[in-house]
Amino acid sequence: MSDGSKSWPTIELNENDPRLKPLLSQIEGLVMEHRGQFTPRLVHLHPWDDPTLLHHGVLVNDDGAGHLTVAVAWALCEGDRVMLHPERVLPGRRGELFQVVDSRHGVRKEDAAHPELFVTYLRRMER
Repeated sequence: MSDGSKSWPTIELNENDPRLKPLLSQIEGLVMEHRGQFTPRLVHLHPWDDPTLLHHGVLVNDDGAGHLTVAVAWALCEGDRVMLHPERVLPGRRGELFQVVDSRHGVRKEDAAHPELFVTYLRRMER
């Protein structure tokens, strides 16, 4: 009688197998963990309708398709609209408009060392 668990086949690895090197070279560049692939940078953000409430944050990821991840010291509400500016806010230059998708404490083990930070996911909006 089976207990329902899956049995995985055993594979013998022969390091001298000529098929091994080409296979390893194909998977060598794969990266499962994406952290560390983006250089964090300081940004400023404020509610879209009140530039006087300027706050600092750290941009920790930009997927290049309009979705950003920002670490901030306060929770934002899902659906909030914020203006995001690069490190230096220049007079007369507007930031980009984003909508908050989610804002929560980090869930990774190393995030526990920074309970004051909230991981906030933003989606670029058209003006």
